[in-house]
Amino acid sequence: MKKVERICLWCGDTFLTYPSEIRKGGGKFCSRNCATTYRNTYDNPTKSAEVRKKISLHHADVSGERNPMFMKRGEQSPSFIDGRSFFKGETYRKMLLASGRVQECEVCKATENLHVHHIDGDHSNNVLENLTWVCVKCHNLVKHPIVRDEKGRFVAKNNRREVM
Repeated sequence: MKKVERICLWCGDTFLTYPSEIRKGGGKFCSRNCATTYRNTYDNPTKSAEVRKKISLHHADVSGERNPMFMKRGEQSPSFIDGRSFFKGETYRKMLLASGRVQECEVCKATENLHVHHIDGDHSNNVLENLTWVCVKCHNLVKHPIVRDEKGRFVAKNNRREVM
């Protein structure tokens, strides 16, 4: 089937599209970005009065001083837990970062691409003594050890290497 040349409703560029797309109601925009921008500008449902009224009835106004987080930083912030809220990631990662331990792999002493390893393997045991830094490579070796014979062939995964 031969493509047809069209003009984008948003940017005015010419583009090619199939006649079947036009029959289905498409073929109006040269890209998804142009279609989204056009829709948000002209066909945005929140621009109608009834939709705005419905939104205002069902959503609390938390702008400015009505926002519970308004002007709350640091220790006043509800998520503040002894300084850990400044770190990104899971709780156990925040705990290890806040502890001040040197960030290096316990196995190879690498300082990049570090994961937090649970020494006993129990991910619900998040005490600091059970957490340690391990690089990606060593973490994979610890979690998924590869046992090979004298010729280098894969034998089994039954021996587990321990960190620390």
